[in-house]
Amino acid sequence: MYTIRTHRLYTSPSPLGASYNITSFPVLAYTMTLVQAIDERVSFLKAQINPQNKPLANRAFEIQIETIRKADTEKVALMVLQKTKQIENARDMETIEKLYTDLDALEWLQRQVVKHIA
Repeated sequence: MYTIRTHRLYTSPSPLGASYNITSFPVLAYTMTLVQAIDERVSFLKAQINPQNKPLANRAFEIQIETIRKADTEKVALMVLQKTKQIENARDMETIEKLYTDLDALEWLQRQVVKHIA
């Protein structure tokens, strides 16, 4: 006579199986805060400053650092609009270059604010 087993003991998934990997370990994701993103960007820009660069390039990095540090993250969208308007009204090349450099830094900051608030 044959016996049929109707019950099954539950065992944890094999460590070699895909379900073990999916269900057994929490996903550890590094989430960078806005302050950390800003600090990392400033560090990156500082590293770009080099005596072998043209002075204009180094000045652009310095302007971006200053702009990012001084910017009010709650008003960055307004600041982007203001810089855009200032560029439209600017006449001399040195001012236009500085404004575009400021605008570039502010747009980066705006993307970070949106990314970290959402």
